Amino acid sequence: RDCQYLKSEIDNAVEFFEVQEEMNRLAISDQAIYKTLNDDALFWVIQKHSLQMSLFITLGRIFDENKDAHSVHMVIGETLKHAEFFSKNALAVRKCAGGAKPDWLDSFMSDAWEPNIQELRALKKALAVQAKKFNEIYRPIRHQVYAHRTAIDDNEFELFKKTNRTEIRSILIFLRELIGAIEDLYLNGRKPVLGKQENPHGYPEVIRQSVNSVLGKLAKYSC
Repeated sequence: RDCQYLKSEIDNAVEFFEVQEEMNRLAISDQAIYKTLNDDALFWVIQKHSLQMSLFITLGRIFDENKDAHSVHMVIGETLKHAEFFSKNALAVRKCAGGAKPDWLDSFMSDAWEPNIQELRALKKALAVQAKKFNEIYRPIRHQVYAHRTAIDDNEFELFKKTNRTEIRSILIFLRELIGAIEDLYLNGRKPVLGKQENPHGYPEVIRQSVNSVLGKLAKYSC
């Protein structure tokens, strides 16, 4: 349940990011869409600002380090605290679901992976790399631009100058991989493998196709 809740938060962040990215890409590559956006520029500027603000607020929740926060740090902490959840015995009990032992269980369990605490700590180390990027570059924007407004006129520009859209996408991909891997380990006993998929589950592409469809229809209508 914790993984599913956090996956929903991460998917929201992916949506905010990918919609804005696809809008920008289409504005550059498609003259008809560029004209459609430019004809009602104020409306689209508002959408862009809303998406960007939502992205930073959601990332702030995902990386929240408060002890009572439902964050990625909490999920990793509970994973390390309860390594027994990922034992073969615990997995077998879950697969039986309180009923009789299924005929396929022995074969299934022979392929299941049982981690030790050091192997689980590797997930925390991988998260620390991404959390460091967020804390150094993106958390200050969340705090000083969207949660609070600083009094220094040029501070916002200096904060955004450090950002990198490719880096944000890589952080989001990592988060989806990490939580998906923990959930898969819990449900199916599969060993977590991070950094092997550029686009896990194909979800970002679905978002981009949706943006392309909507803006394409608007451009066709306006012409």
